[in-house]
Amino acid sequence: MNKKLSHFLDYIKTTFKEFGSSDPIIYAGAIAFFTIFALPAILVLIIMTSGNLFGEEAITGELSAQVRSLIGPDGATAIEKIVKNASQASGGFLATIISLVTLFIAATTVFTILQTALNKIWHVKPQPKRGWLKFLKDRAISFAIVISMGFLLAVSLALDTFISAFTGFIEQNIFDSSISILWLMNFIISFALVTLVFGLIFKVLPDAKIRWRDVWIGAMITAALFVAGKFVIGAIIGNSTLTSTYGAAGSVVVILLWVYFSTIILLLGAEITQVYAREVGQHIRPANHAVRIKENEQVIDENKKD
Repeated sequence: MNKKLSHFLDYIKTTFKEFGSSDPIIYAGAIAFFTIFALPAILVLIIMTSGNLFGEEAITGELSAQVRSLIGPDGATAIEKIVKNASQASGGFLATIISLVTLFIAATTVFTILQTALNKIWHVKPQPKRGWLKFLKDRAISFAIVISMGFLLAVSLALDTFISAFTGFIEQNIFDSSISILWLMNFIISFALVTLVFGLIFKVLPDAKIRWRDVWIGAMITAALFVAGKFVIGAIIGNSTLTSTYGAAGSVVVILLWVYFSTIILLLGAEITQVYAREVGQHIRPANHAVRIKENEQVIDENKKD
């Protein structure tokens, strides 16, 4: 028992030591900053993708409800305004083409930065000579992830509708405990969807090869951290005076903080996955177009005389 506890503590210590050397604060700050500019594009793409199944109004309402549960009413109101303003943009054919290209670049930039952060955590780096081919591939993967998020939002809406109907049937025909059943089913489904998103990111975004078993274990741990963290983050943001302190910019600051802390959780989950794969599972290997890297710091004393 003591030996297992010792191994577990060593695992935790190693994880946080390597996590601290991966510059998570810098990457989380960069992702939060670029998310503000990419958010309209990401939201429009998600709504366009899933809106074909359930209607844009229903998807927008579901998106607003999800955001409200995460960061409160101020953040949800800001998201609704962003979606409304982005959707109302209009113009001729050339303006439409330019808008679509801008949407594509903006929506994928955030995931490209996230890819760089994951590569550093997993000690891999793409070969420098791949140029435009690598650029286009990364953008295509990032775009696919955005589209997948829209599909998962549509799935979430469909499941919410099914759960409401199912709990109503249970309440009328069996026993009156629909609230507890609804909460439990929503929790299980939300946890599964979050795990699926993290698993998708870990598997396809980094320039690395990792077996699915290690992906799902890491994704489940990350999802658990995210679910626990969202209550803490929500409580901190919800009880703060950001809106009154920053005035009109308060809702933007709320979104920035939520993205920042959520990214920290995601990167920590990636570090946990990397250490787990190395110590327990199978080593994470660089993809065919990438190489393994090892960073060593060397102190050079410029004042030392030859």
